[in-house]
Amino acid sequence: MAATRARLATAGLQARVEFFLESHAFMGTRAAVGSVAVVMFNLGYLPGNTHELITEPGGTLEGLICAMGLLKPGGMLTAVCYPGHPGGAAEAAAVEHWFAALAARDWRVARYGAIATRRPAPFLLLGRKPALIC
Repeated sequence: MAATRARLATAGLQARVEFFLESHAFMGTRAAVGSVAVVMFNLGYLPGNTHELITEPGGTLEGLICAMGLLKPGGMLTAVCYPGHPGGAAEAAAVEHWFAALAARDWRVARYGAIATRRPAPFLLLGRKPALIC
């Protein structure tokens, strides 16, 4: 967090950001329903930290469901998945399945990632919540 705080300070944006060191599954206690424009998940383990502490499918899916409700109409939800570490493939598969199901709810969903890699490469999932139709 120190590097992020420094970058925000350099850009003069530190007053616009508040940090919470807790599971993404608890974001519903920090924002009102329909008040958020974008929610971004970066799954896996915290870079520069222990690799034993990772995000897991249950908490991640709980966080995604919560994020879906917090988004404004037309809001974006993203998740970067890392299938190459222990536990990562199962989480990536669960999250990709969850995003795919959003299409049945009229969400726009996309997957971006590298192909023909020697090991499982990270990939990005994007979902855009339907806008209100007047």
